[in-house]
Amino acid sequence: MTAPLNNAPGMTPEDFKQRRQRLGLSQAGLANELGLKGKNAGRTVRRWELGEVEIPGPIRLALLALEAGLS
Repeated sequence: MTAPLNNAPGMTPEDFKQRRQRLGLSQAGLANELGLKGKNAGRTVRRWELGEVEIPGPIRLALLALEAGLS
């Protein structure tokens, strides 16, 4: 049995932040690219990057897709 995606190595909050920065996106910009809506969307990304809230598996996959040029 494999570990759940949320426990997969290589996507720590700091890694998530570095990946966003390599894409040249602000927190609000990444929120927009991920389809997050509302005035607190950028805050949600910040909370993931600070480790306050676990990064959902589908968000991790979407970030990897953005890095690969898939959108």
